[in-house]
Amino acid sequence: MKKISLILLLGISISLTAFSAVKQWEEGQRQQQYQHRADAHTAALIAGFQNIAKQLEDMRYLLEYNINNKKDKPTEPRELLDMFTPILSHEPALIDVDWAVFDPNTGQAHIIYSLKHRNNIEKIPVTLSKHPVTAHITQETPDHYVLQLISPISNQLNPINQPELEGKLVAALVTEWDIKTIIEQALKHTPVAAQDIHIISIENNKKTELYVHASRSRTKADKHVHTDIHYTTTFPFANLTLQAEYEAAPKFLKDFPIVLAWQTLLIWLAATFLLAWYIYKKDKHTEHVEKLVEERTKELNKKRKKLHQIIANLQDIYYEIDLKGNIKMISPSIGSLGYTVDEVLNKSMQTFCIDSDELKNLLLALQGSGDGKIHNRHIRVRHHNGSLRWVSMNAQYRYDENRKVVSIEGTLRDFTVSKAQQEKIQQADKLELLGLMAGSIAHNFNNILTSILGHASMARMSSQSNPKLNQHMDAIESSSTKAAEICKQMLAYTGQGNYCLQPLHLSQCLGEVKAMIRASIPENIQLDFSFTDDLAAIRADKSQIQQLAIDLILNAAESYEQKAGTVRTSTGSQVLKAQDLKLCIESEQSSPGSYIYLRIQDTGCGIAKAMQEKIFEPFITTKFMGRGLGLSAVRGIVRSQHGAILLESEEGKGTTITVFFPVDNHQA
Repeated sequence: MKKISLILLLGISISLTAFSAVKQWEEGQRQQQYQHRADAHTAALIAGFQNIAKQLEDMRYLLEYNINNKKDKPTEPRELLDMFTPILSHEPALIDVDWAVFDPNTGQAHIIYSLKHRNNIEKIPVTLSKHPVTAHITQETPDHYVLQLISPISNQLNPINQPELEGKLVAALVTEWDIKTIIEQALKHTPVAAQDIHIISIENNKKTELYVHASRSRTKADKHVHTDIHYTTTFPFANLTLQAEYEAAPKFLKDFPIVLAWQTLLIWLAATFLLAWYIYKKDKHTEHVEKLVEERTKELNKKRKKLHQIIANLQDIYYEIDLKGNIKMISPSIGSLGYTVDEVLNKSMQTFCIDSDELKNLLLALQGSGDGKIHNRHIRVRHHNGSLRWVSMNAQYRYDENRKVVSIEGTLRDFTVSKAQQEKIQQADKLELLGLMAGSIAHNFNNILTSILGHASMARMSSQSNPKLNQHMDAIESSSTKAAEICKQMLAYTGQGNYCLQPLHLSQCLGEVKAMIRASIPENIQLDFSFTDDLAAIRADKSQIQQLAIDLILNAAESYEQKAGTVRTSTGSQVLKAQDLKLCIESEQSSPGSYIYLRIQDTGCGIAKAMQEKIFEPFITTKFMGRGLGLSAVRGIVRSQHGAILLESEEGKGTTITVFFPVDNHQA
């Protein structure tokens, strides 16, 4: 019943709205039709007044022509005015034509002759202006108005009889017109049906009703009845503003009735009640059907609820995508990748997949599997925070009842942590193996170099008298010494070098090698040392720390690639927390606490992001030539000190390397 009530309410509302809209449209059409009639009447009125202006202009032209060319005197206009007698007899609206003469001595004009009366009359003053026509309206009787038009006559052609009046006013033609006759003549050929007309003049902001025409269609009963259909228009005449006001009579409403709106209302109401009856019958049938399917629906809901609970409790991510890669279903366990269900539902799988061709590759893998299933396929995805994750994908086709593939479903399992741990173990094993191999090679090679240096010394003792042979011995000893230095760096990387650990003040230790560092740096590089005094002691080998600093400073200087620059070296103390150590290299054996640091800064070429994780490995270098053991030796020294290395670099902007040494807590 609520539905039917709502339909009835909605249908009635629509019916009334449609009725109002159509009624408004019909009223607009009726108003437009009425306005069209009124415009026709206004056009006729304007034409009537323009006809008067035309006749007046013709008379004025004839008078000026005769006065200026035939040398007629303005004070004797009888012969001139006689020519207008036919006009006076044939123009019903023209009441009289008067002649006024301008006296330049007094600056006034007076009417001296009337065509209608034919006699000299008492001098009536007239106000002249330079306008072609000046209009005045006077009321003769309560319903009779006269329009007086004054048209000045000027001396234009330098007459012989009065040259002093050249270009000046000499007289004026004054005509009087019956306004009612003008209006009725204008509307004579324009039917005035079912409307009232009011003609009003506006002179000096004063309104005067000149003419009223009541519709002949009005009966005594509706004589004073007013309608809401009005139209007002104004038009200028001379110095006057005339206004025509039109109001439709009741008969006009009968001629243009509102019919379509009522028809629309009845049609909509009928449709509403028919629809309500149909829905009532349909609801009865639906209630019967709903009772039949209610038990089945409850059973399906239980199964669906159980399925949703299973999916919600999955640790793996269950998904279903259509063949275009759009996610149609996803389990809440997507939260393990930082997303919510709403963030990925109905989105492309590329929302979190790294490989842009992942959908294509997935479809190819399913097609090539034979049974439409794939297992444990490794793909890369993007965590909500932007980090890279590895997931293991299981997928299979879903079919409809016609065995047509409609979607793909499966599970995703995040194994990033286990993969990272496995890679870390593999890397550690590789580095350990590399360290053992490097240590073994370094020891054996060092023994060989010791033998070479010994034999070279003995050969030098036996060849004192042979300078050329001594020169070769010098080259052998120099090369052997450099090779021994490489062995020393390899042993430093593996932590197998011979060290003398003792309490050491870092700033003092580095201050001793300033001169050595400056001698090793190209002239285009400036060194800026900022060492903090009174730092706590660290426990380290002095020569190792000095060699570490020299290697890092040399590496920073080489980053400028023969351009001028500055390498800044500073020391200080800092407390590192667990989250700080996670950002560092070789921090696995480091604990949160107080550290003394050595920081090397440059604004050189910087290190590419792909190389930043590799530059501390053996035989890795960013230079065209080089041994590639300097930074790996630094790493070995830091590892042996249980320290950490923080690398901050941006390609093209420079590099900052900070080496942290734990404070020696066992010093006396």
